[in-house]
Amino acid sequence: MSNDPASNEMPGNLDKDPRLSSGQEPSLEQVSIVGGGDEESGSQPFIDIYDGVHKIRGVDCIWHNMYAESTFTTFRWIPAHEDVDSMLIKVARNVEQGLYSIISLSASKHSLTVVCACEKNWEDLPQGWYCN
Repeated sequence: MSNDPASNEMPGNLDKDPRLSSGQEPSLEQVSIVGGGDEESGSQPFIDIYDGVHKIRGVDCIWHNMYAESTFTTFRWIPAHEDVDSMLIKVARNVEQGLYSIISLSASKHSLTVVCACEKNWEDLPQGWYCN
């Protein structure tokens, strides 16, 4: 192992965004919306970026079921109008109703990961269980 601090550095210039070919700061028009919405349905994009400052809506929620015999394995939902506090309450309600038990839970401001044990198959879970 080398004591040279440069030996662990990544090649290239990490100060530049690789998506910008000119190397200049993006204009407001270039980064006004990331993630795109659907104009027909009126849905809003998950992430808006204004002048380099992120405005993030919603929580990226992922459930991983460790019970191998279930057809419910992994589920991801990104509610646009929920915060992590309300999603934690929804998870607590699911546990209280006996839908699953928690093996591990990780939460931050815009991310929630639930590793659970659920014996129910996907078809046996109540419709909308993740948002009730």
